[in-house]
Amino acid sequence: MSASASASSSKVASTPILLCRYQLMAPRNPSGFSSLAPEILHMILTQASITTTDLLSFCHVSSALRPLAQEILWKDVSLGNLQAIKSWSRITIRRPELGARSRALHLTLPPFAEFTPADIKTISRALNKCINLDSLSLDRSPDASMNSNFIYVLLGRPFRLRCFTNRYCTIESLSPFFEQQQSIQTLNLQPTKETIPASLIPSVRSIIMPPTSIRTYFPDHDAHTTSTGITHVHVYLDGYYDVWWRWERRLFGQHITSLSIRTNGFWFPPNYSSLAISSLAQHLPALLQFRLIDQSGIEYIEDHREMPSISLQSQTLKVFAFICDAYHSGHDCIYDALRTEERRMEMARRIFSECQTLDVVVLGHNHRLLRSASDTITTISISEEDVDQLMAAKHPSDLRAIIV
Repeated sequence: MSASASASSSKVASTPILLCRYQLMAPRNPSGFSSLAPEILHMILTQASITTTDLLSFCHVSSALRPLAQEILWKDVSLGNLQAIKSWSRITIRRPELGARSRALHLTLPPFAEFTPADIKTISRALNKCINLDSLSLDRSPDASMNSNFIYVLLGRPFRLRCFTNRYCTIESLSPFFEQQQSIQTLNLQPTKETIPASLIPSVRSIIMPPTSIRTYFPDHDAHTTSTGITHVHVYLDGYYDVWWRWERRLFGQHITSLSIRTNGFWFPPNYSSLAISSLAQHLPALLQFRLIDQSGIEYIEDHREMPSISLQSQTLKVFAFICDAYHSGHDCIYDALRTEERRMEMARRIFSECQTLDVVVLGHNHRLLRSASDTITTISISEEDVDQLMAAKHPSDLRAIIV
């Protein structure tokens, strides 16, 4: 390709909206988008600024862009209602090559009574085309409840999932599905209170569960049973009732490297903070990352603005994160200790001094504090996605790559 052609390609790739307007304003142009090389079209449609809405628009306004836009759309699909699910199913059946490109599928499902037998058959046929599906998420609409009938749509499909999220089917009904999907590594059962034995899917390494499920998924630590193989645990606490389940004891001795605790609608009782959190840090010998996510409403904690008592006596911990979603209307954090850089730095010094192995402390939403070899502390702003990446790292070497 010549230098002028390269410059032209760069300019084209950076101006998708301009191209779209050109196509609309000059529909009689015999070339239009169809004159562009496929790699240029791919550069246009895969830019970060291109949204799902943009891709859908391209499908309608350009026959040249439609096949590529559909391929991109089908890779990661999120369908929010039954009409969208049926439309996606019909197109997937008609164009099986799109189904083969699907990697992630998120369905928000209505009450099962709204499905007709024809709907069930159509969705099942479409799922048969998704031979490379890697992640499946079943959510439910606000008016839907857990049911045991949708399982027949899932059974006998050719895909082998690595990630599965369920908020729609009863756990009891999913047993035959789990027996077929033995490659699942990440299992999200929040917010259901139903339970599942760890032996059913031995390949699982990462779980997202409420305390009631934790208690049955993990064997009693006093029974001296073998490890489940779980390395990443995310626990949702919905209220005081969950706190006193003593679920944390079930994790003692497990080879867990990453632990997240998310609160919703209440604040840690003082004795829970000092006992459960410190016990977890001490009794998880492989723990690398520990995160507390406070999503309590301001009405619950506006009279308790002191940070929770956190004791991190760990010999392995590399990352500690305290993420707070409780804010005043003026976007100030509800906790005084997180409101200014000086206060965050003071708290970080205390946490670093308590846990000498720590390399990273994240306080608030976007303040990552790093400790250097000389024990100096620096602050770097990060996104929530960066924190998720830190928590997902599986080895200390991976953490170092993210930190730097």
